[in-house]
Parts: sequence; structure tokens; C-alpha cells
Amino acid sequence: MNIWQRLRKIFGSFIIRLIISSLLCSVIPIIIVGSVGYASALNIAKDKILESVSVSHSQLRQNLNSIFGKMENVCDSTENHLYVLMNKPLYPISEYLDYFTNARQSITILTDIFDLYNTCVFLPANMFVSNEGLTFFPISDLIRYKINSEQLTGIGISSQWLYRQDLQFPIVIARDLKPVNALLCVRAYSIGAEIKYALFSCILTETIGDQFRNFFSGVPITNYLVNQEGIIVAHTNPSIEGGSFPYKKLKTINTSNKATVYLGANPVFADQFDNGLYLISEIPYSYLTEQALRLLRFTVIILVIMIPLTIYITCMVSKTLTKKLKILSCSVESLQLFDNTITVKNIAHHFNLNSPYKDEFDSLAEAYTNMITIIQKNIDNILSLTLGEERLRYQVLQSQINPHFLYNILGSIHTCYSLGKKDTAEQMINALTRFYRLLLRKDRDLIPLKEELEIAGLYLQIESLCRKGVLTWDINYEDGIEHFKIGKFTLQPILENSLLHGFVNPREKMHIKVDCRYGEDTVIITIFDDGIGINECYLFVLQENLKNRCSNDFDRHIGLYNVNARISNPLYGSGNITIESKAGEWTCVRIEFKQILNEDEHEECFNSR
Repeated sequence: MNIWQRLRKIFGSFIIRLIISSLLCSVIPIIIVGSVGYASALNIAKDKILESVSVSHSQLRQNLNSIFGKMENVCDSTENHLYVLMNKPLYPISEYLDYFTNARQSITILTDIFDLYNTCVFLPANMFVSNEGLTFFPISDLIRYKINSEQLTGIGISSQWLYRQDLQFPIVIARDLKPVNALLCVRAYSIGAEIKYALFSCILTETIGDQFRNFFSGVPITNYLVNQEGIIVAHTNPSIEGGSFPYKKLKTINTSNKATVYLGANPVFADQFDNGLYLISEIPYSYLTEQALRLLRFTVIILVIMIPLTIYITCMVSKTLTKKLKILSCSVESLQLFDNTITVKNIAHHFNLNSPYKDEFDSLAEAYTNMITIIQKNIDNILSLTLGEERLRYQVLQSQINPHFLYNILGSIHTCYSLGKKDTAEQMINALTRFYRLLLRKDRDLIPLKEELEIAGLYLQIESLCRKGVLTWDINYEDGIEHFKIGKFTLQPILENSLLHGFVNPREKMHIKVDCRYGEDTVIITIFDDGIGINECYLFVLQENLKNRCSNDFDRHIGLYNVNARISNPLYGSGNITIESKAGEWTCVRIEFKQILNEDEHEECFNSR
């Protein structure tokens, strides 16, 4: 049964259809209203969230822009001090050191006021103040902060913003030996390839991350600070820092002119600072739908309540409306044929069959009752002819076999007389006499298997006399199986077929083995011969003819096809014949039919069907 048939069976019930119709009429409007409400709530929530995030993003951008401006200011102030310091005479040394001390304190104080992490100045090694170790360092120490001096040549008066990981600052500044990640605002002055001085002010990326988390506390918004190379300088999650921001997403942000950019399903706010850094605020789509999901859950709750309630009301209504229809349907389903009689549930007391106020169901029940009466009469007439028809068919088939067999035997006897083998001919006549005495002893169509095996043995004895003893045979059967009934003259045509088509030449020996055994409530008879077998092509044709009970070569295998037609009749066991063979070696015919002990009881069972 395929899926379509199963669905038709499930939805074939009138009550099921009524329930489905009611559910569709009640549930579909709720689903439509819920869907429209969900879409509206989603849009409203989306607009509110985008507006709120846009405001916070703008404030965050202003804060970061202020921090970057402070870092630029510190660099400007430091450059001014350096200009004076590098042009001030070394002597008197006390005045030089006083100005150096004041410059260092000014840089430190400005760094602390602007809440920056540190400011570092790099001077030529021949200036003794370059070894101060807290703020002033020799130019050669740039490599400690992962700054390549070649990167600083030719930058002019502009700042270069660099992101560096795992920097190690002096213990006095860092307060521990733990390396840090920092964003550096770098300035440098060079003549040709020679750097005269360099400096940077820096802020920890952790500080920027704190800004992200403070602005969007309790909200699942993801913030990025990304440089032009696509490196994540700062992130809401510190473990993401130093990773790569997808190039395609960054390109989308660069090429978009809209305030809100969508990266997949997630809306994004993005701005680029003057220093080239990007501030990106990404909103998860799940956060947008969270508010709308509340309405969706409410709609689902209504559906969960409505569906069982609708089913219950529909069942109650349909039970009242279809009570008579269900009784009539159950009566039709209970209709059975038993002992040639239709048995059905009595429905008369449920319907007003004799009332002048009959409804449509009453009229249908009356027509149904009349139909059962007419069918019963027709069944009685048909079954009275069935047994006679089946017996007549068997007699016709039997009449085709007996003359055929007798013709072959008489031909063998005539041949023996022609060759002067009178003793053999007389033995054949005696065996033939016993054969037909046993065959005609009973007029019943079914005989015990034991008698059928005796008939088969006499036939093989006659054939052995005709063939000068080159034929041998064995007949074996399991205990008790000989009492089961079989159609008369079933085995002889198959044995004749084995002899007729199995001998290679009249002088070679051939052995036939007949075995009878129990199957599953069946009797199985196999007839095996070691003759020449059947070629593969013709065997296939023969198997198909037996399977389909047709006879394209009826004249060649008249006996085999007639036995197949008789054994398949329900009166004779609803059996079947199969054949297997290997060309040049053997042939095996298998007969299987139902176990029948009593012919009269078997006929009664057939009639009851």
C-alpha cells in the first residue's frame, strides 16, 4: 500500500473529513491573524531596536572619537616638548635637565588625565635622556613594541595607527609582567631614511572593549573595531581580538551608502573614523525576533487550546448527525458470507423502515435491506451450479488424459507383438488390466495418495517392460502422508512426460525417483529423473506456462498442462506445479497442494466459500 492509498484510507471517514473541515475553518483564521500580528510585531520591534541601537552606536562612536582625539592631542603636546628639547642647548646642564623633567611630567600628567595607558618617546641614542626608561627610550627600542623603523619614514606630520599584540611595557607602567594588546597612535620625524625622533600614545584594546560592554550591557549586540586591513582591534569578546573580519563583509560596508547594512540576516551599523578605523555594531536577528516571538507563543497557545476544543465539539456534533450513517456503515462492514448465507447485523430497530416520515437515512437503510435479500437469492442460485460445473470441468480434463495414455500403451503393446515379444506384451496386458482395474475401482474424483502411488508404480512397471529394463524407479513417502487425498490420475501424465522427453536413446538407463513429504499444511511430491534435461530457453517457456496456467505448446505436453489445470482447482487442493532442470543431467517436477483428508468435508468447505 503506497502513501496515497494510506492517506485515502485515513481521510475516507466522513467524521474525519468533518473534523478536518471544522479545524480548517477555525484554525486557518487564527493562523492568518497570528501571522499578520507576528509580522507586524516583528517590524515594530525591529524598528524600535534599530532606533535604540543607532542612538547607542552614535554615542559610542562619539566616545571613541573623543579618545582618539585625546591620543592625537597627547602626541601634539609631546611633539611640541620634543621640538624645544631637541633645540635647547645642553649647557648649562641644569637648565636642560629642568626642562626635560618638566616635559616628562607634562607628558605623564596629560596621559593620566586623558586616561591613556602610556606615552613613549624614542630619541637618538646620543641623547643621554633617551635612557630614562619610563617615557623616553632610544630609537632602537622601537622593535620592542613591534614597530619597524622603515614603516615610520616618510609619514610626515600625520599619525599612523597601529594595532599590536602582546606588548611588554616597563613594570612601573604595566604593574605586572603580563603582555597587553594596545592601539598605538604613532608620530615620527625623519630626514631621508634617518629617524630623528618617534613617539606614540596608546590605549589598551581591553579599555575599548569595556566601552563596548558598558554601552550595550545586557543586550546581545556585537561590537567590532576593525582597521583597514580587516584585523579586529577590539571586540565585545576579548578572545576575538586579533582575528580577521571577513573581507566580503568589510567590502559591503565600504560600498554601502545606507545607514543600516545587512550582513546576512543581521543588521549592522558601521562608521569609519578619520584614522581609518571602523566601528561596527552587529545586531543578531534572534534579538530582533525575540519580542515578536512572545506574540507567536501566545498564538500557539490559542491554537493548542482551540484545536482540541474544536475536535471535541465537532465529534459531538458529528456523532449526533451521523449516528444512523455509522450504524449503516457498520452493518455493511459486518456483512459476511457463511454457509452460503449472508450474515449481517440487524439494523431494523435503528431506522423507521415502515414509517411514512422516513428521512434520507431510513430510505437508504430500506434499499440496503432489499439489496441484501436479492443478493442472497442470487448466491443460492449460483452456488447450486458451482459444484456441478467444477466436476464437469474435471471430467473433461480427465477425458483428455485417459485416451492419450491408453493410446501410448497400446502402441507399446503393438510394437512388442511386431517384434515377436509376446511374453513381454502379455505382461504389459496383465499390468494394464491391473492398472485400469485400480483406476476404475472408485468413481470418486479424489483418491488416497497410496492408491495414486500404486497406479504410478504399475505405469512404471509397464514402461519398464516396454524398454527392456533400462528404466528403474523408487517411490518413497513419509509416514501417514499416504492417507491424504489427491486428484485421480495426477502422477501418471508427469511420469509419462519424463519418459517421453528424458531418454537420450532407448539403450541408456534412466532412473526416476518419486518422493512424498509434508509441507506447511500441504503435501509436496517431487518427481526426479536423471534424463537429458531441458535446455534453458525452453525451460523458461515451460515454467512461465505452468505459472500462468497457459499452454502455448499443448500438443507436446498435454498431460503436464492438464494436471496443472486440475491441481490448481480449489476442489483438488489449489495446488501448483513447478519444474527445474539442468540440460544434459536432470529434471525435477514439484507438485504442492493442500492436505485433504475427507472429500465430503472438503466439498462442504468449498461450498461455504
